[in-house]
Amino acid sequence: MACIAFGRCDDSFSCASIKAYLAEFISTLLFVFAGVGSAIAY
Repeated sequence: MACIAFGRCDDSFSCASIKAYLAEFISTLLFVFAGVGSAIAY
């Protein structure tokens, strides 16, 4: 079985990672909004 590597807790709360989390959240929100909007419009 493959071993999963985990980082330190400090790595998940750096400024760069918070920017990445925010960008991921916004892009997911937009994709879901566009998908639901197109499903409702159909």
